[in-house]
Amino acid sequence: PAATAPSPKAPFSPQAGLALPILAVALLFLVASAASSQVAVVMGFTRQFNFPPTTGPNLHWISLPWVYEPVDVGTIGTLDAEDLCQDLGGVAAVGSILRWNEASSTFTEYACGAGGPFALVEGTAYAVRNAPGATLLGAVAGVHDNSFTYSIAPSGGSQLSWLSVPYHLRIPERHGDLLVTAEDLCRQIGSTEILAIVRWDEPSAAYQAYGCGSELDAPFEIERSTAYGVVNRAGQTITWQPIHY
Repeated sequence: PAATAPSPKAPFSPQAGLALPILAVALLFLVASAASSQVAVVMGFTRQFNFPPTTGPNLHWISLPWVYEPVDVGTIGTLDAEDLCQDLGGVAAVGSILRWNEASSTFTEYACGAGGPFALVEGTAYAVRNAPGATLLGAVAGVHDNSFTYSIAPSGGSQLSWLSVPYHLRIPERHGDLLVTAEDLCRQIGSTEILAIVRWDEPSAAYQAYGCGSELDAPFEIERSTAYGVVNRAGQTITWQPIHY
């Protein structure tokens, strides 16, 4: 079935699911600069996914490495949805790839193998849908881009954008609590720029939104290397270069 999108007045109720991917391995790559004799530290990692078919929409949001270079099989010379399809097992495992269109507050869905795939954008999270009856079992690998900065202008409509939160995100400990929460992420991004953090809650099969600075709701836990939605405050651009280890 085609994916549906939230209305501009209710950005947290798309009729599609998100499952949290499984972190597999994190590696540290050291790249030496011959010109300066300095050593730059770049985080690289591999993420493994195991999504059995369900009775629901079989849709799972995944976080991609910021520098992601799978085999180029779609539009040659462009990192695109077909490259991701094939990297996760091809049409036997993956039915489609979805992206959130911020301007229209709707999903764009690409059926694997259909031709005309959309391009993948650095730092953006995507959703994948199982092929009928298939278990989506695959992995993606890549490295971090230390120079990348999010710049998310107000989009109109839901103001919702989906981000790939880095594996090695560093949020300073607060009040002796080692748990990283949605409020911590709000503060690192900038509470004057961001209105809410959104996640998919698997047990309840519902989207959850935490309003930044809320004194009524307890902030949910943030899992690094996971996809989360962010909502701009009215008229504000979100500018964020994640602090990392």
